[in-house]
Amino acid sequence: MAQQFQVQGLTESKNTGLELFLDLLFENGVIEKDEIASLRSRYDSTEAVFEALSRREKISQDKLAEAYANAYDIPYIDLQTIDEKAMGLIDQGIEKRFGFIPFSVDEKNKFLQIAIYDPVRFKLLSSDSLKALEQKLGVKFEFFIASYNQVEKVIKAGRVLKQQPEINLSSIDIPENILRKMPYDLAQKFQAVIFRKIDDKNYDLAAANPDDPKLSEIVDFVQKKGGIKLNVIKADPQQIADVLKKYEMMQNKGTEMDADAPNKSALEKGVEKPDKIFSSQTEPAEVKIDAENPDLYKFLEKERLEVADLKGYANAGQVPQLVASTIALAANERASDIHIEPFEKAIRIRFRIDGELGDVILLPPEMISSIVARIKILSKLKLDEQRIPQDGRFDVKVGKEIIDIRVSTLPTVFGEKVVMRLLSKSKHMEKLEELGFDGLSYDRVVEAINKPYGVILSTGPTGSGKTTTLYSILSRLNRPEVNIVTLEDPVEYELPGINQVQVKPQIGFGFADGLRSVLRQDPNIIMVGEIRDSETAELVTHAALTGHLVLSTLHTNDAAGALPRLYNLGVEPFLLTSAVNAIIGQRLVRRVCQKCRTEINVPQSVLFEVKKELEGLNLNMPIKFFKGKGCSYCRNGFSGRIGIFEVLNMTPEIEDLVLTKKTSKDIFEQAIKSGMITMRQDGFIKAIKGLTTVDEVLRVTSETKEG
Repeated sequence: MAQQFQVQGLTESKNTGLELFLDLLFENGVIEKDEIASLRSRYDSTEAVFEALSRREKISQDKLAEAYANAYDIPYIDLQTIDEKAMGLIDQGIEKRFGFIPFSVDEKNKFLQIAIYDPVRFKLLSSDSLKALEQKLGVKFEFFIASYNQVEKVIKAGRVLKQQPEINLSSIDIPENILRKMPYDLAQKFQAVIFRKIDDKNYDLAAANPDDPKLSEIVDFVQKKGGIKLNVIKADPQQIADVLKKYEMMQNKGTEMDADAPNKSALEKGVEKPDKIFSSQTEPAEVKIDAENPDLYKFLEKERLEVADLKGYANAGQVPQLVASTIALAANERASDIHIEPFEKAIRIRFRIDGELGDVILLPPEMISSIVARIKILSKLKLDEQRIPQDGRFDVKVGKEIIDIRVSTLPTVFGEKVVMRLLSKSKHMEKLEELGFDGLSYDRVVEAINKPYGVILSTGPTGSGKTTTLYSILSRLNRPEVNIVTLEDPVEYELPGINQVQVKPQIGFGFADGLRSVLRQDPNIIMVGEIRDSETAELVTHAALTGHLVLSTLHTNDAAGALPRLYNLGVEPFLLTSAVNAIIGQRLVRRVCQKCRTEINVPQSVLFEVKKELEGLNLNMPIKFFKGKGCSYCRNGFSGRIGIFEVLNMTPEIEDLVLTKKTSKDIFEQAIKSGMITMRQDGFIKAIKGLTTVDEVLRVTSETKEG
């Protein structure tokens, strides 16, 4: 085949392969159809067209090479590794001059496989020269086509398989600073260690399996992050294991940072690096379980964690322990989210507890790459992709609780920001009354969900507990005789006995597409995570009118605002009056800690406002207010959150307003006349009962119509 290819390229005056080459380029999307005639008139050979197109920046070199290979019926290869022994059989000066590289040798069967990456230069090599080389080496050549990009990438990434004898690591004293060029968790996972410095930019890396394609990805990552070049050398697996044991001992050394958690001003000033990264003090931190799905207490060998533990692990450079202890501490503190934020002079870690973000610790900025890499490994994200956001997940165990960690990365000026959302798989699904529904609001919701069909909407801003309310309703409705299907983005909690579907808008499977499919699955009850567009709104309404009970959420300030939003989305008002069972408006307020709760006095202006708001409700209870003093259990006077609600039912008076497309203000005023207790009223009642504070109620209802 090689000789036929070479003779054809040398002897053709009118290249019959040119027409096929141009057709293949068009079919592969490399060129437009109107370019074919222009290229045919300007160039008289396949090689000439190849050379001209290879100079264009936006041309895919891989597709160009593949089209050339198909035009000559030569195999195209996606080159991944190069055998150094094969590459060394022919003088490298000849290889570069004629645009080819030997990449594999079969010594037993006497074959040498050669990748041609520049057909234009290879054309200059005569068939006689090739025959002479074959005779000299005592092998037969097998030719393949590869793109120049592939060859360059393989060589730059160090994917050249070394044929030198295995390096003897037992005879080398590896300096600690050299070993730490690759984070311990990566070294341990891929059985590879950096053991020698050649110069400021070049280092030798010993690997038990240099051919592992996943190793090349890690090599790319370490090279990019460290600004170094790695030369991969094979080593005995047992010797690498011995080095890793020493590395682990280094990891387990460390002292705690000698300062309390920094305040916000420290972020502006920056964080000083510890003078000494390692000390002689040793703490047990032996990893006895799978580090990618750890029981964190066993991983860390301690249950009670403090901010000081985070400092100690950071000071010692123990990134796996730092990440694990951060998650464990967040779980112990009842945090819903962990924010890891890189800035110029520090990394800030914050926890969201009861809806409020608070600073936990500041770390040296140079640790961000290692921390992000560790989290990416756990959540199976691409290590070498820092240009675009990524989403992933993993599970951990904290004590007896299994926690689902949802990971989101976001590129920022100073590195990748990471947010981890903690969702307990062991969490008890709360009943409606446990969420905060009581009195008339509870009765109206129960009445709505007992109807065989219709729409129930939960409204409010992001983070107001809408999905949790719908989950609680689904748990109440979940019986063997009904078919329940949910469409969510993402699925937050797994509900036994309920068919949960995660939509993927990025691939064209959104809520509207999913709802059409679900309606063909004979459902009784459907939950649609959110109504975002007119198509979904119309489908939800029609599903409700055709005998389905549909639950969904909508982003509006209050319950009354949902109806104008729906007819603004294109739903006919006369359909809404028949379809809507109830609309829930809600917010979350922090609960007063019951262990340190104490009665307080409030300003007269606040007392006046509360009495005015509750006027006409005929409350038979003394007006008292409470606040948590702060104790070892809660620390700030609050423990957990509770919902405040308003529930709007479709009365005849409200139906008339909807049919004439009245404003949300008109609907809100009529709902109050019809007996609806507003969110602010519900909040004040809960404050009087000692469940929350007046300040909390005013804070979360400041933008609603009653305020």
